[in-house]
Amino acid sequence: MEPTGDKITKKNVTTVVTAQATAISEISKRLVYIESSTVKQEGRNQNVIIGVLIAVVLIVAAVAVQVSVSDKRDRERTDQLLEKVYENQLKTAEVNTSLELLRARNQYLK
Repeated sequence: MEPTGDKITKKNVTTVVTAQATAISEISKRLVYIESSTVKQEGRNQNVIIGVLIAVVLIVAAVAVQVSVSDKRDRERTDQLLEKVYENQLKTAEVNTSLELLRARNQYLK
């Protein structure tokens, strides 16, 4: 409120000071609210970042486990196939030996 004319009265000064104090109080309350909202938002942001990091770690761990298990299965399959190949080589060698013995005994198979 502006004083009328050039005359400044105590009432006018008191009214202006009271209005300023009320405005300053409201601004202070709003700043406190904004500050608390900012702190809460920073906390939420930090929780989101932590959640994303945990998710990435879990995904990497899951992929590592799958690769490890896959490698183990592949190694087991390879070992089984190599064992079958070795067994077949032994059987082939036995058949060749039997055939050689048969040829040695029978002159017509030479």
